[in-house]
Parts: sequence; C-alpha cells; structure tokens
Amino acid sequence: MTPPPDQPTVKMQVRNDLEGGGPVGVIWREKRQFEIEPGQLKAIFVMPGTTEIVLEGDFGQLPFRFASAGEERVLLSLGPRPRSLWGRLTGASTVQITEVERAFLAAYVPPPPRLQILQMWIGQAESPAAFYSFVGERDDYWSRDDEERDDYALSDFIESQGQLWFDHDFTEALVADPTLPAEAPAAERFAGSWSDKWGPWVDGQATVPFNVVWFIAVDIPHGRPMERQVRAPCDATGAGVTLRYLGEAEFLA
Repeated sequence: MTPPPDQPTVKMQVRNDLEGGGPVGVIWREKRQFEIEPGQLKAIFVMPGTTEIVLEGDFGQLPFRFASAGEERVLLSLGPRPRSLWGRLTGASTVQITEVERAFLAAYVPPPPRLQILQMWIGQAESPAAFYSFVGERDDYWSRDDEERDDYALSDFIESQGQLWFDHDFTEALVADPTLPAEAPAAERFAGSWSDKWGPWVDGQATVPFNVVWFIAVDIPHGRPMERQVRAPCDATGAGVTLRYLGEAEFLA
C-alpha cells in the first residue's frame, strides 16, 4: 500500500515464519488488506499512534496492538508459540506475534493549521428524516440517464440555490442533540467536524432557534483558486425544513 503524500507514516512489515499451513490474512480497520504465504513478508503503511491488526489463519484470529510515536519501520514476526503446560490447560493460541525490529526514522511533527472556510446554514426541521431528505441526494437521481440528469437537480437543497449540481463530498448535515437545551452552545449540541471552531461563530450569528446545521466546505486547493460549491447561497425552504444562510465561517484547523 502506498503511503499518503506529505504525511509521516509507519511502515509495518509482517513476516510469516510459520512452517507449513495456509496463508495468513492481515486485517486492519476491519478490512482484509492482504495475505502472507509461509516465509513471505509484506508491508502496510499506517499512521503514527496506536495500531490494531488481526492476523487470521488456520489457527483462528490473533489480535495485536502496537504504538508508534513518529515515522518508524516496524518488523513483526508471526511464529509458533513455545509449548507449555499452562498454555495447553488454558487453550492459549499456538502462534504469537513478536516485534523483531523497530527503526525510528523521524519524530512526528503535526502539519501547520490550514485555512478552512465553510458556507453555513442553520434552521429548523420537523424531523431528522425531513432534514436529510431535503439536503441529501435524491433517491432517483442516479437511476436516471445522462440526458435526464442534464436538467434535474441532485437534491432539493441545491435546486433551492438555483443550481443543478454540487459536490456532496464537501457537505456535512448535523442534527442537534435532543438531550441538550436549545440554549446550550452549538459546539456542544452538534457533534460535527470542527464544531469547536465554527460553533461560537454560529452562536454569535444566530438570531432564531435552530435544531439543524448544514455546511459546505470551500475547496481550497494548492496553487489554484478556491472553489465554492454554492455560487449564490441563500435561505431555503422545503418539506418540513427551513434553512437560513448565515454566511462563511473562517478559521484555522
């Protein structure tokens, strides 16, 4: 696997030192990344911090956890566990993972904060379902052919903004925690990306009660002009939903 660009990584190498038997699968983030035949070595790139993997083979599943503080290369060996009376009595796994080698390459230095700009809406929704239906992609959008989509909006929301299309990957739809009072800070009521940054700004701008937040991040690529997904943002109304456009929240994160 290729490491992400411009990010410190840990090269985790796993070697299958079991004699005979079938291949061993390496599971990371609940996904089977690859298989290792006996005598074979393969690597995966992970981020610094705590990493949990599971090895799966004829022996069953064997979880393993290790921590790293920076850019490192770690070699792990899967081999037979020494037989013991206690192991036989307790049914311990017949295999074990051993850290053979660790090479520290560089300390982790977090990247400098980047400017984030969010186009922000707040509003009232009769229910979460009504809110998500309004801002989400229409169920029948992708079932239409290309010619039909030429004049059919991706969502009710973007149609209310006078557009047919926008990149939904830049959006986040948040519903207030119903256990908290409406007077609680937005950063506490809404569990979303950067809520500690935009929450105080929203509280300062809001003049009416609200139980939903909808924002769209501005694409700020390196070396190219920034791109706003909604060209002329405005208030919006739909079935069971009323949104008010607040403006753009800017912060470093």
